[in-house]
Amino acid sequence: MMAGTLSEELVQRNLQRLRKSHGLGRPTVLRAVIDEPFRQLLCRGREYPPGSQAQIAAMTKTITAAIDRLTPAERRYVLVDFNLDKAHSYPTLTERQSSLAMLEKCNLKTVRRRSAAAMQTLAFQLLNPPSSGAVALRRTVAPDSRVPAAADAVREAAQPNAFRFFAPPLEPGLIDRTDEYNQFRGLVLGAHLGRTPVAAIAGPGGFGKTTLASQVAHDVAVRESFEIVLWVETGHGCTPARVVELISDICVHLGADRPALADPTQAGLHLARVIGDRTTMLVVDNVWSANDLAPFLLGAPNCLRVVTTRNVGVCPSEALLFRLGTMTAHETQELLRRNLPGAATDHLSPLSELCGGWPLLATVVSAAVGHDIRSGATVSTAVAAAANMIQVDGPVAFDVWDTDHRRNAIGHAISASLRNLDEHVTIPGTSRLRDRYLDLCVVPASTPIPIPVLARWWATAHGWTTSATRRFCRILADRSMISAHLADQDAIILHDVFGAYLRHLVGDDQPSIHRSLLDAFRPKTERWADTETPEYLCRTLAYHLDQAGLEGELADTFSSLAFLADKVVRCGYQSLASDHQILSRRSAGPAVHLTGAGFLLHGMSSRSDIVSTLHVVAARAGYASDEECSDLGFKLHDLTPAVEESTGHIGAVVSVAASANVVVSGGEDGAVRVWDELRGTLLHKSIGHTGWIHATAITPDSSIAATGGDDGEIRLWNTASGTITAIFVGHTQRIRTLAFTDDGTLLISGAEDGLVCVWDIRQQTMVRSPTSIPVPVWSVAISPDSTLIAVGGEDEYVRLIDAHDGAIVSESVGHRDWVRAITFTGPDTLVSGSGDGSIRWWTVSDRRLTPTKRIQLPDRVRAVAHHRSVLAVGAEDAHIRIFHGEDCIADIPMPNGVDWIRSIAVTETGAVIAACEDGAIRKLAHGSLTTVAPGTNTVWSVAHNSARGHTLLGDGAGIVTVLQDEGLPADYRVGAGRLWSLASAAGYFAAASGDGTLHIRSVTDSDWSLRLNAEQRRTWAVVLAENGQRVAASSDDGHVRVWHLPSGELEWQVRTNAGRIRCLAFNTDGSLLAAACGDGSARLWNSAGHLQRVIPAAGGWSRTVALTPDGTRLAIGSGTGTITIRDTTTGEATSELSGHTGRVLLLGFLDNHLVSVAANGTARWWGPTGDLAAEVRVDASCQAAGFDPARRRVTIAGATGVTVLTVPRHSSRIGA
Repeated sequence: MMAGTLSEELVQRNLQRLRKSHGLGRPTVLRAVIDEPFRQLLCRGREYPPGSQAQIAAMTKTITAAIDRLTPAERRYVLVDFNLDKAHSYPTLTERQSSLAMLEKCNLKTVRRRSAAAMQTLAFQLLNPPSSGAVALRRTVAPDSRVPAAADAVREAAQPNAFRFFAPPLEPGLIDRTDEYNQFRGLVLGAHLGRTPVAAIAGPGGFGKTTLASQVAHDVAVRESFEIVLWVETGHGCTPARVVELISDICVHLGADRPALADPTQAGLHLARVIGDRTTMLVVDNVWSANDLAPFLLGAPNCLRVVTTRNVGVCPSEALLFRLGTMTAHETQELLRRNLPGAATDHLSPLSELCGGWPLLATVVSAAVGHDIRSGATVSTAVAAAANMIQVDGPVAFDVWDTDHRRNAIGHAISASLRNLDEHVTIPGTSRLRDRYLDLCVVPASTPIPIPVLARWWATAHGWTTSATRRFCRILADRSMISAHLADQDAIILHDVFGAYLRHLVGDDQPSIHRSLLDAFRPKTERWADTETPEYLCRTLAYHLDQAGLEGELADTFSSLAFLADKVVRCGYQSLASDHQILSRRSAGPAVHLTGAGFLLHGMSSRSDIVSTLHVVAARAGYASDEECSDLGFKLHDLTPAVEESTGHIGAVVSVAASANVVVSGGEDGAVRVWDELRGTLLHKSIGHTGWIHATAITPDSSIAATGGDDGEIRLWNTASGTITAIFVGHTQRIRTLAFTDDGTLLISGAEDGLVCVWDIRQQTMVRSPTSIPVPVWSVAISPDSTLIAVGGEDEYVRLIDAHDGAIVSESVGHRDWVRAITFTGPDTLVSGSGDGSIRWWTVSDRRLTPTKRIQLPDRVRAVAHHRSVLAVGAEDAHIRIFHGEDCIADIPMPNGVDWIRSIAVTETGAVIAACEDGAIRKLAHGSLTTVAPGTNTVWSVAHNSARGHTLLGDGAGIVTVLQDEGLPADYRVGAGRLWSLASAAGYFAAASGDGTLHIRSVTDSDWSLRLNAEQRRTWAVVLAENGQRVAASSDDGHVRVWHLPSGELEWQVRTNAGRIRCLAFNTDGSLLAAACGDGSARLWNSAGHLQRVIPAAGGWSRTVALTPDGTRLAIGSGTGTITIRDTTTGEATSELSGHTGRVLLLGFLDNHLVSVAANGTARWWGPTGDLAAEVRVDASCQAAGFDPARRRVTIAGATGVTVLTVPRHSSRIGA
């Protein structure tokens, strides 16, 4: 075929010649089939010159010859589809196929399948022409069978990196159940084309569901329809922890990290994000429970789930169901013949009838009969004996749809196999083969057990040799008494039907068998931490101890930090989740808490880091560990108990929605709360999101709430039960806004990815492709007639989108900053609010926006809401303003100490619900302001005074608590609201309070105090020089100010115009002041206020800074977790440290090392060369931290309490 001189251009030209010669001038399916292999196989990495006229002619001749080499049936499909058959020249592909379908009297799906198979063979012919004089290649299978290996090879060669396939290999000697195969294959392809999310095979155990799913997964047409084919087996007795572990394994196979999650729903959502929009087929095999399946059904809109199950009820109602029945008599005979070669049909026919078409029973029976024949029995005698054993239970035993009697049938079959083991099998050096087979009943369902584990067990307990164990396993495989002998894993696996029956046979003796296995590996010290057990036992030890009835040993073992650390290093942190499920049923001791905190160990590989983290977990649960911890990195010094949570949110309430006396709120704490507005009572608290919940919406009848936030997912909740009813995946970044149509049938969402999506609530699907806005979206609103969507985002425009087709029909500038809020106030009017403090009224005429009135407010507008005649506006000055028309009729401030209003909603009665920064939900009705639910107070800022040995904690109510190494704590009230920042040095402490004032107090003179920045709305950060003679602070007007102490005289100030400054730091002598700026830089001033340098940082906005004592180096921590260390003289970067996720809250230098704390609850100790020397995680998240270099202490505040750590003295990780 002259492949070495072919080019894509040449192939295209010749295909065009063929088309034009027959009157077809557009691409067809054949072109896609042929061209892609040429692009991938022939032109990858090489250049081919255009062909000569002779080559073109040769190519044309080659294509024609290739078509001629097809079978008549294949040729017919190709010629008709390629429009080369003049007798079937139709205008469109669909009409051609429809005509051929009528001709063949078969449905269109069959035509498409056969056409595809024929074209794949044609592609193979083109790439592999016969040599001169060779016999033309012909297919030996019918067009509707499996695609030949040759065509499969073409596909594999053509797309070497484009396809990922993780299904198990096909079983050797498969019985071809053609009808079932074709039906289910068509169902899978049809489900994929029709975007149906689930296709299921249902049938009793052992009917071949897994085999059929595997065959279809390997089908070339199926594989070419998907970019990825995945396979997972849940199995009987699957736990939530097991589901998480399975999902994590899939994520790793797809090249992603294991998610730091313990909840199956969250893990399923993470898998959906990993799969994304790629066309994927995910086979979930052997599903016993809908709960096991549910996490695999979340998100991933282009993922088809193929489910095999015995219970149809586990599948969602929209699933396409295929019920797999019994084998035909012919198929059963073929299966029997596999183990009974040479047996006559006369002998197989009655045995086939006795098996009732059950593949598993036929496999077991034929193995037993085959052994009898090989042992000398005649075929007729062996078949008669097997038939007699099955017939003992009477004809009802043949009714394989009767579950109880199916067990009897398989029981007789297995019993016969067991008797055969003892009567006809002899392995030197062994005895009681039947009992060894029964030993396998203790293996967890769907879990391979390594042969070396069996060998050591049976050697210790029964004197077997390793060779005897291996020979026994081969015998079991030959007799189909195990599902598989996994040579690559050196393990065997037992079919769950067999396992269930074996457990039935063993009965009350199971605990003793579990103890026998454990005794074979038990260390002499009786402590499992003192020996390295095989990985199988490391993973399943809790299961075996539990089943053995050794509850005390179970609790003691999983209370050992050393054992848990070793298990996490070997098996992964998620392996603790299944242990937690077992322990939760048995005790409430430290083992339950330690295994339940496995998610905190995500990403850790050092034993010392793991043990450090577990020490914190144990201490917080009230358990002291007496294990040696001298080699730890961070060590626990002290902790305070968790804050007792009220019904309200911890931290800010970020979003709120209301309808029909029901209020839904979402918070900084990641919780969704449903409230009774009239009674002010909490109806439900639900956890499902990770991170902040920025958006809530509720249907007009209040039956469904929608929420979205940091995790980019939309969840629908049943407000009556508090349960999740649906999850929508379509955004890739933080969701900022949600809105229901007035009839509650559609949901509009907007996110920071710039997409506006429309969702059908009943169908639980995206209505159409999203509309893309050039900036992140902050707010959406839907017109009363549901025809227009108003959008505001991170620019100055208000836009109108056609709700039907998604087109942007109008856009207009009306503000000087981001448009943060928008709402329709009538069929042709809307109102927008902006970060510039303005609200703007608009008219909508002929689908065009016209700005009208504009009102300026004193601070950023965060929210607008409208119902009937009430328009409510919430701003960062913590005021609610009520408008009637365009006139403000009420201006109600929040109580002192309350910062921003982040979200508002208007109820049916005209009451205004406000989501407040202090964690409270407040209601304004009839001019009266009441609290629906107060927030939960917690620690928001931390500081240390090394010279005096003080630790200072600032809470959300304006209280500073001073903790002393010696002496009682002392509380100081400094203003109102959240204390954003604390600093302490010499005899002073300074606090930036929620009322905007900077409060400075003396810890030695209770009568002395100083108030600065009193005119500011917000003081963000404060720092004291080590000698206590200067204090610096940043405020929301963009200024950095420095005052002298104790006089309070202003020394200098500078306006930065660099965004919010959330952190300030002096060097030891106070000659340099550094600031972390919101524009992604750090600024450095000398003691006179002269700007020395603007230093860029990596990773976006700067959150924290630290200077070395001599001021020669500066560390900058970003909002994305990256740390940059720079030379303050040259500004050059000396190190860039990565590994934290989320914003860096604290940095501190000590002994040429660096300590850091991030919002994900981790503290890290970095070595001089930037290597990670130690790490500990104290909580899943935290909000404040402080560092005391003199006492080598780090204090971290989170929702679960305050933790004080001692930083390491070594600079290398232990036990990595």
